[in-house]
Amino acid sequence: MLVALLIVVGAVVACILVLWYTSRFFVRPRPVPVSVESWGGRGMAAPGFARDLAPVQEDELPDQMFPEVSTALELVSGLAKDASRMDAPNPELLTGQQKSQGDSRRAGPEGEGLGNTLPRHLRWEIRFGAGHTPETYLQQLDFFGIELGVLADDGNVRYVAQLANPQADTREGPRDAERRLFMLWKSGQLADIDRAVLQRAGVEAEGRLILHFIPPEVEIELARLERVHANDKPVDSIRKTVYGIQPEGAGFAFYVARQYYR
Repeated sequence: MLVALLIVVGAVVACILVLWYTSRFFVRPRPVPVSVESWGGRGMAAPGFARDLAPVQEDELPDQMFPEVSTALELVSGLAKDASRMDAPNPELLTGQQKSQGDSRRAGPEGEGLGNTLPRHLRWEIRFGAGHTPETYLQQLDFFGIELGVLADDGNVRYVAQLANPQADTREGPRDAERRLFMLWKSGQLADIDRAVLQRAGVEAEGRLILHFIPPEVEIELARLERVHANDKPVDSIRKTVYGIQPEGAGFAFYVARQYYR
């Protein structure tokens, strides 16, 4: 009996040692570093003053400036293609400074940011696949917490959230306080669904730009996906990152559909 008891105790101790040992070996996913882009600033330069020493000549102006409201609306509603594409415009659109011929840098420390890195609003594009129903499209926007917004004449932004809900949430806020990344339609017919949702919520959208405001956590996830797909290539080598949306579990997830380099 004593020998049998010793054997049982030894077997139990051996099992405990095996369980403890095997619990010490597991693979942890390597964290992907996500760096915050620095745009630099204009330093002590006052806003509205040109950075060039000599006045800009007519032949030095770009061939295409930011489109007027009417032209942008034609792009939003008139260019219907198989896949709907959404681009992020210059954030200075909210401040009304997109036509300024002064210093193009934001307020802040002097410098040009991370070398020649294209800012996110110039290199990111989201594409919605063909065949989306209005219900699926609105469910995707709600899942990612994306709000619709319309610029009003009084300097405020009228927001609409919970888009799939027949009684969508509406609010209003000053556009100067908005710091989120926002996007607008480049082509496709899904913009008509946005107008219908805004009209149902009592927000006037006729003749106005419709903006999609991206939550900060979604922007961080897009940046992470971009870095993973680039395989540790420097950010300043990326010219454009095209995202798609796919079902995942009970919701949706972004993925990098294509990436172009400089």
